[in-house]
Amino acid sequence: MIFPTLLTLISGFFNGLGFFYFKKASKKFGLNIKGIINLNLIKGVASFVSGVCLYIVALKFGNLSYLYPLAATQYIWIILFGKLLGEKITRNKIIGVILIVIGIGLIGFNG
Repeated sequence: MIFPTLLTLISGFFNGLGFFYFKKASKKFGLNIKGIINLNLIKGVASFVSGVCLYIVALKFGNLSYLYPLAATQYIWIILFGKLLGEKITRNKIIGVILIVIGIGLIGFNG
């Protein structure tokens, strides 16, 4: 179960990275060719598709009920990437991340 677990964790990183680039792309996004096709949007799509593909491979070798909660690690990455964009990490966000980690640990412990 190590291989699908690692793939899922890496998938979470790439999904978080995808959302980071989507946020950056949103600053230049518009309903025209130049606004739709920008480098950050392309990076976001590539990162997100990579994450989804890794997750699909993980599902081939692991149990959905175990791997799906691990996919929530993307929320941890999203908060960290948000900090790089100048977003504030609040106490509630930290509590949320702690609860996610506890939940993942409980599922892993029982899996």
